[in-house]
Amino acid sequence: MKSSAAAFAVMLLAGGTAWGASDGDDQQRYQDCTALSARDANAAFDAALAWRNEKGGAPAWHCVGLSLVELGYDAEAAEVFERIAEDMARGTLPKETSANRASLRAALLGQAGQAWLQAGNPKRARVALDAGLALDPDSPELLVDRAQAQAALGAYWEAVDDLSLALDTAPSRSDVYAFRAAAYRYLEILDLAADDVERAFALAPDDPAILLERGNIRRLGGDDAGARQDWLRILNESPESPAARAAQANIERLDVKQE
Repeated sequence: MKSSAAAFAVMLLAGGTAWGASDGDDQQRYQDCTALSARDANAAFDAALAWRNEKGGAPAWHCVGLSLVELGYDAEAAEVFERIAEDMARGTLPKETSANRASLRAALLGQAGQAWLQAGNPKRARVALDAGLALDPDSPELLVDRAQAQAALGAYWEAVDDLSLALDTAPSRSDVYAFRAAAYRYLEILDLAADDVERAFALAPDDPAILLERGNIRRLGGDDAGARQDWLRILNESPESPAARAAQANIERLDVKQE
């Protein structure tokens, strides 16, 4: 979520007048606020609220949302992002223009969906992402995020469908193949899971998340040695990664089973 939020902020800055921030001062203020949110989220939140009260419009509101994300208030951030998208639809933001309105609303709804996922509310995430995809149906980012919401709700076939659509427009994304491999694994279709994880591995052979997934699939397929090899590689090459914690736990379970 945080990396996506930062990327979205960069996109807005590049868009210039997309927020309606037509003068350099507004653009600089937005840039300063979003940069501050990564360094001192409390200070950025206070600054963004003050700017909003000065009729700062969507840029100020968005910095409020980014600050909430950094502070760990994901549900509150999601509601802010949804509020901006709703205000854009009504044209009620004082500094909002029609330029790129649909794409910006879709991106905001995507951020809302990510924040709801972070907050542990996949139902709200799916609603936000459905709305975003209605505006931008071919967005691989929105499709991947909705697939994650679908999977969290146990709707694995729907997740597979979204990931397949994402691959139609982003065929070189290793993470999408890995996500689809995991969905097939949950569906107990191990041959398709194995095919997808090998595609992911070919694109990103050093990604610890992909190695973790390949180990999971190998283990379920009865290849304990191959699974151990993948998990040990994560511990050796990426010991500080989130995947390393899961790999260590998997190895311990494997050792217990073999005793």
